[in-house]
Amino acid sequence: MRQFVEILGYVVDVALMDKAGITGEFDAKLDFSRSTPADAPAGADIRTALRDQLGLKLTSVKLPVDVLVVDSMSRPSDS
Repeated sequence: MRQFVEILGYVVDVALMDKAGITGEFDAKLDFSRSTPADAPAGADIRTALRDQLGLKLTSVKLPVDVLVVDSMSRPSDS
């Protein structure tokens, strides 16, 4: 499932986290189209395909994220 979630993250262009708790190996087929109407939300077709074909759901949640903050920068000295 971890690999599936990682690949799916690239398809929907969003960071994903596996919270399904499904373990083991599975053979699955997922049919969807990347072509969506201009006014459709990003990943709309993949979300429907996941729900209807595999019984999986993408849910938005806010999680803590590690962030690197750079306060200032300076060029190295010549000495």
